[in-house]
Amino acid sequence: MRKAEWSVTVSTARCGMNSSCRDPAGPSASVAIPSSARPFTPSPNTARDKLAIIGGSNGGPLVGACPTQRPDLVGAAVAAVGAMDMLRFDRFGHGTGWTGDYGSPHDPEDFKALIGHSPVHNGRAGTHYPATLAITGDHDTRVMPMHSFKFAAALQAAQVGSVPVLLYLESSSGHGGGTTVTQAIDQTADIYAFLAKNLHITARLRL
Repeated sequence: MRKAEWSVTVSTARCGMNSSCRDPAGPSASVAIPSSARPFTPSPNTARDKLAIIGGSNGGPLVGACPTQRPDLVGAAVAAVGAMDMLRFDRFGHGTGWTGDYGSPHDPEDFKALIGHSPVHNGRAGTHYPATLAITGDHDTRVMPMHSFKFAAALQAAQVGSVPVLLYLESSSGHGGGTTVTQAIDQTADIYAFLAKNLHITARLRL
């Protein structure tokens, strides 16, 4: 039996689509992951440069808000098919139906909450961001690919660190669907390769 001499600690948090995400004083989506990650760092289990976060769909903007608000918290972030431009989400794809969940960018009070955690609008120039991978599908009509495009571009422009901010565009793929088994395997392998490289994970196997 082979045993790898490293382990992965996973911290997950989820903000449902409900009115709590619309609180102007501090949307729960913007604080859930930082709050859940704190018990892991520092600890005997892991360290900041070995901790990664992954989220897709409604978890995409949640993951995107973490490095933009707390770039010091994790070593890597993977955000998939998420609504990253929270000020224009209602103009594209299925976004017109989300105002009941997220609030309306055209409402002054909702705008305050949305701009406070919109990943596209909270990048700060001259910041050392963690390694970040934004994933989207070129046929995603639910969350238009432009969200991931803009998020990756904003972080690339602001990044002064040496780690990458990358955009992963899956061809002939929708909102987490439409991919072949081969594509799904390839994407999963690419995600873990990205994490292994940027978290400096090396495995020594014992036979």
